[in-house]
Amino acid sequence: MLYVRLSALAHLAGSVSAFGLPVTPTGQWLTTSHLAATVSDTPEVFFQSRIAEPADVGSVPSAAYLLFKEFPEEPFVVQYRTRTLYDADIEKRPILDLSVLKQITIDDSGITVDAGITIESLATTLRTKGSSNLKELFYSLPAAGELSVVEAALDGRYTKLHKAVTEVQVVDTDGNIKSKQLSDIDIQEDIVVNVVLSPPPRESSELVARWYSLKGLPDPIPTILVSELPDDVKVIIHKYGMFNNLPNVVVFVDGGRDLELSKDDWNEVLVETPQELWYLQNSLANEGGFGQLTATGLLDTSKVNPSFEDILKLFPDRKEIFLN
Repeated sequence: MLYVRLSALAHLAGSVSAFGLPVTPTGQWLTTSHLAATVSDTPEVFFQSRIAEPADVGSVPSAAYLLFKEFPEEPFVVQYRTRTLYDADIEKRPILDLSVLKQITIDDSGITVDAGITIESLATTLRTKGSSNLKELFYSLPAAGELSVVEAALDGRYTKLHKAVTEVQVVDTDGNIKSKQLSDIDIQEDIVVNVVLSPPPRESSELVARWYSLKGLPDPIPTILVSELPDDVKVIIHKYGMFNNLPNVVVFVDGGRDLELSKDDWNEVLVETPQELWYLQNSLANEGGFGQLTATGLLDTSKVNPSFEDILKLFPDRKEIFLN
């Protein structure tokens, strides 16, 4: 969620009408962006229950002004995807809902997505319509498919995606739509309406990754997985569901370096394309419920080679985390 100070929109000029009627600004809108989106001369905004939904990107400035006009004393929330969890604090606030904006535009230079496009939707489009060059974007996409691309771009954890963002389109404090670099975004002032992506060059065309999944529960855990773990190796141990007694263990290696794990104990997949890697990671995230994490535990790894028994003890003793 992105909170916007109402003072940032005080300079917007125009007249608005609610409940689905067209909104036509009386002032002259300006735009400095060279991208596809421009401010609409005849914007349409749908408004009900304190929620303003613009019909297209060009109508966003008028939608923001509508909320400022209707609720001058209350800051509104910019929503980039439909919420599934009830949040009393946010439900009380007026909302500018950009999750309704669903357009994806593909050209030779890259792909432009509206604010409401999720990672999952982008992946589906890339799989069916993207060129072989654009499909390199799969290497940059987070596994959390339910996130909007905008949310992920504004989240500092997704560094690979940040490298693929060539520019973003925002509604600034004057109500204009203009182009900015991701690093220049002011989350207190800017309302992001579009993200432009282009795959960054990969250093190697060899294997994207090597993916291992544990068949059973050997004891002890192989030392390479817990002691001085290399940067290119990721280990995930997860258990999802109260009736699932055993954790799942997955290891993947960026670049495909062979860890020489026993084939008697491990299934092994050679990942040859970024697309294949994303779908493996997305499947793992869905299976593990990583988007609905409810509890965490901490294991003291000063013990050089902990056993699976040590790890299993964490699950019944972990502390609950309730999501808002």
